[in-house]
Formats: sequence, structure tokens, C-alpha cells
Amino acid sequence: MNERQEKIISFLDQKKDWVKGKDIALVMHVTTRTIRSDIETINNQMEDGWIESSYQMGYRLHIEKKALTQTHTNGIPQTPKERCDYILKKLLSVRESHISELCEQVCASIYTVEQDLKTIRTRMLPDDGLDLIYKKGWVSLVGDEYEKRRLFKRLLMEEVEENFFNIDCIAKLYPEFDLYRCKDLMSSCMKAHGFSVREMEVPMILMHVGVALKRMMLFHTIEETNDDSEIEKTVEYAVANDLYDRIAKLYPLKVNKNEKRQLALLLMGKKALEFTDNTIDYNGKKFELDQLTLDMLQSIYLHFCVNMKEDEELLRGLSLHLKSLVGRMNNNTSITNVYLDEIRWKFPLIFDMAVCAGETLKQTTGINISQDEIGFLALHLGASYNKITMTKRYRCLLFFPNDQALSSLVIDKIRNQFEERINIIGIEKTFEEKKVKDMNPDLILTTIPLTHSLNIPTVNISIFYSPENEAEIFSCLNKMDKEKGKKDFVNGIKNLIKKEYFYDHFPAKSAEEALRKMIDPLVTDGLVPSNYYNSILEREKFAPTSFQVGFALPHALNCDVNESVISIAFLDQPIKWGEYTVEFVILLGIKQSDNALLGVFFDWWIQLVSDPIRFTRLKRQKNYESFMHAILEE
Repeated sequence: MNERQEKIISFLDQKKDWVKGKDIALVMHVTTRTIRSDIETINNQMEDGWIESSYQMGYRLHIEKKALTQTHTNGIPQTPKERCDYILKKLLSVRESHISELCEQVCASIYTVEQDLKTIRTRMLPDDGLDLIYKKGWVSLVGDEYEKRRLFKRLLMEEVEENFFNIDCIAKLYPEFDLYRCKDLMSSCMKAHGFSVREMEVPMILMHVGVALKRMMLFHTIEETNDDSEIEKTVEYAVANDLYDRIAKLYPLKVNKNEKRQLALLLMGKKALEFTDNTIDYNGKKFELDQLTLDMLQSIYLHFCVNMKEDEELLRGLSLHLKSLVGRMNNNTSITNVYLDEIRWKFPLIFDMAVCAGETLKQTTGINISQDEIGFLALHLGASYNKITMTKRYRCLLFFPNDQALSSLVIDKIRNQFEERINIIGIEKTFEEKKVKDMNPDLILTTIPLTHSLNIPTVNISIFYSPENEAEIFSCLNKMDKEKGKKDFVNGIKNLIKKEYFYDHFPAKSAEEALRKMIDPLVTDGLVPSNYYNSILEREKFAPTSFQVGFALPHALNCDVNESVISIAFLDQPIKWGEYTVEFVILLGIKQSDNALLGVFFDWWIQLVSDPIRFTRLKRQKNYESFMHAILEE
């Protein structure tokens, strides 16, 4: 099969439904006749045919072949990034590996793997603490055990991605031991010491414990010190000590005090700062970390109306990160963030918050951080933003006509697992449509099959509440989030994109010229202030707002507008904008009082451009009416 045919299989696997031939052709930039020919070739080459066709519905991948496609495409690392991650995980699990063995495992030539090793050494390892050694055909990762664990944890976090809050996904990362049992032991230890954490913190703690256990099983332990720390007098240390002692009875490992102290610091949250220095030194001046992080979060609150100042985990994480950042600045070292483009692409709002925080840091301390460092700040802010959005809880009505004791167990599990996302407003034994209407729930969970005419999402669950039920509720809540975002987006976007500021043929030879010509009419009509152009250029200096797929989203940070507006221009000729070439520009001017719209727009826009069919259609709409139809369509 050629590359395009491989892409067709991958595309149909991602869509998971029927797709019209013309839509596949649109994405692949070929004719429908070529698509028909490609699918015929695929079916001839693959046993029993992989793609089924329908005259009315189009094409889809055979259901029974989906598992095969995952083996076909996912069993072996396909991209340079996947190969590098695979090699790193391998080197973190063994003392050394021969280049020929790595080549065989990733199905690549020695030259390709050697290039991957260069990428790992120059772009994926911290500047100090770790080094990759390649000598006489043998490859090894040497350096500080703390840094190895941080790297290992980061790689595992990427695998979990959006399912981070699903314990099942985390447990699969550690086949060497039973993480579910470790979770039960942790709950028992916390209960014994009168200690507790929020349910949403459990995955992060288990991720830490899993990394530590896996590394200790491979005899990579954190070196013991003679420091009789005050940490050992805390309840958090007592929990960590008890937990590791119990785990050590199950598995062949010995846990030293430093391992226990690290877990104790994680359990402490912000209190851990009491055991570390709370100041940083830069250019001969001292700065309080607490105040510095609060100033950065206050700036985000003023510009984006998002309050993260109460998030203790974020305050601690930012403080510790700033300490490391200043250390790098003082030593004139830097770290390349290989995920920068992905962060900018998938989370532009979060990235802008990080830009805002970076600007505050510069104004307060004189520290001018790079795009890579801004990307690292965005990772901290993104985790907090995710928690904030999840705290907007849905009203949930439960139907449990079963045994009271059994129902209570299930309800307690649901409460514990989804307390951040749902508010249980009632528990009923029978269904009465009028009564349900009056209660006005957003979601119904039931142990009996329900048929009703109400437009309310309903999830059937088992009286024994299986992991599959948890996944179904999780999926339903995510879908509700998406639908809510769409409603907010549709209601706001119609008023923001005005026909008089939509340009279907726009001449410009540079980004600066395009911005000037788009902003001048907005200034003339009194929608934005006269300094808006300069404010946008200042924002572009931090990180250009262009994206690899051919568009730019310019906007200002420290300049309010008089009336919220979005101006759109399709360029006559593509222009260079930062690193990328741009075909059309979406200029944002959002009032501070309307900043919630900015988040809604970014969230929905990224969903749209992540769909190849819809985005390709959108780029072909060169007049206002067809563009609005394309952007608002299902």
C-alpha cells in the first residue's frame, strides 16, 4: 500500500463511522475516482477486505478489523516522536541496550535510530542530571535518579492524556504489579492515620507511586541521606511510611527514607513549601515565591476572568517550577520543550494564559523567558484550568429501585468518583416524567431500563457498578461538556463575526500589513483603541499566533477593546507569519468583560480545525454566508 492508502485506513479508523467518498477525497486532495481505486486496492491486498462500502452512506472500516488496524499501526512506533518515546522508556527500564536490538524493535535502520538518539540527547533530556551514552553499539541512559523518575513520569503522563482521571488507564501502565491493590492499601493507610485527599488527586499520587515502584524494582533507588528531616514527624510521612512498608511485603524491594519523604511531600500539597526555601535570587535581588506566583495568577484573573488563586496544588507546582527556572537562568542553561507546538495547537487559551504569566514575571523580576519555558508554564496552568472547568457540576438524578444497602454502595462510589463533576439532586425508586421535569436534572443515572420523552442524557448502569459503567458516565459527561460548549459558541459567534469585517479577497504581503489593514477599520468604527495594532505586535513577539495548518489567530493581551468583534480575512496569496505560512487570518478583539467568550471560542475552534473534513470545507468558503454555515454546522 502507498502512503495515501495507509492514511485512508487511519482516517476511517479515527472517524469510527460512515464517511462519504467525496469527504475522503476532500481531505486527501484527490478525486472520488482515486478514492474508489485506493479502497479497491486496500481490499484486494488485505485479507477478507478491510473497508465496507454503501452507495448511500459511503465507506467505513469493518468493525472486526478495527483491532487489526491498531495492531497494524500502533504496535510499532510510527513517527519520530513515537520512536524516541519508545527508546527512552526502554532505556529507563534496562541498564543498556544494543543499537541493533533497538532497530529491530522500532523497525528502523541504524541511521534512523542514530538520528533519534541525537534528538533525544539534544531535545528531550534535561540540560543537567541525565545523559545518553552511545559507545561501541551500546546505548544507555545515565544520571540522577530523580531526573530519571521525572522523565519516566512525563512519558507515562503522555500515554494517559485525556484519560488521566481514569484509574484503569494508569493501572495498565504498570503490568509488573497490581496498582489497584496499591490504591486499596493507600486508602487503608490514610484511613488509619486520619488523613485524606480529594478524589481528583488520587491519579497523580498513584502515578508517582507507580513510577517509584517500577524504578525500585529495577534497583534504581534515590540515594539515602543522613538528613533527619522534620518531614518524618508529619502525618503525611506516616502515611507514606506505612504504605511503602505494606507494599514491600508484597514485592521484592526495599524502600529507603528518601523514597518515603518524596511521597510525603507530594501528599502535603502546598504545605511542602514549609520544608523548602520560599525565595529565589535573580540578578542580586530576592523574590518571595508565594507572592510571585500569586501576582502571576492575579494577572491571569484580570485578563481572562479565570481564578486559579485558590488552587494549592498549582501554587506549589508553580513555585517549585519557578525555582528550577531561575536556577536555569542563573546558570545560562535552557530546556527545549518538544511539546511546544502541540500545546499551542491544542490549548491556545492556556498558552495565552502562560504568556500573560510570563509577562508578569518579566515585569516583576526582569526574567525574560523563552517560548519553551512559556510552554512549561502552560502545562501547570492547564491542569488547574481543567479542574476549574470540571467543578461546574451537572445536576444528576439517580434511579435505584434495588436493595437499599446495595444501592448505597453504588451511590457512594459514584459520589466519590464524580464529585467534581456532578451534584446528586435526588435518588428515586420510580420514574414519573412530570416529577422529573420539575426537578430539572442535567443527567439521569439508572439501574433499570428507562424509556422517556425528555431531552435528558440517560445512562444505564449495573447494580454492581462495573468499570465499564464508570467509563460510560465519564464519556457521557465529556459529551455534555462538548454540547454545552457548542451552545455557548453558537450563541456568541453570530454576534462576534460581522459581515462588514469579513474579507474574501484580501491583499497583503506580510503579517504586519495584514494586521494594519484589518485593524484600521475597527479603529475608525470605534470598536478597538488606536494602540490595538501595537498591542497585537507585542503579543506576537512572545509567540507568533500562526499555526501549521495555515491560519493565524492574532489578539492582544494588555489592551481592552470597546466592543467585542472578530474580523476574518482570506488572503489573495499565502504569507509568512512566524514559523508558518498562513492562508487566512482570524483577528480577535474581545472585551475583558466578555473574556468567557474567548475560552468558548478557542475550545470550539480547536474542535473544528481538528476535524479534517470540516476544516477543509471551511477553508473553501470564501464568502460570509457560506463561512458562517461551515463554522456552525454539526
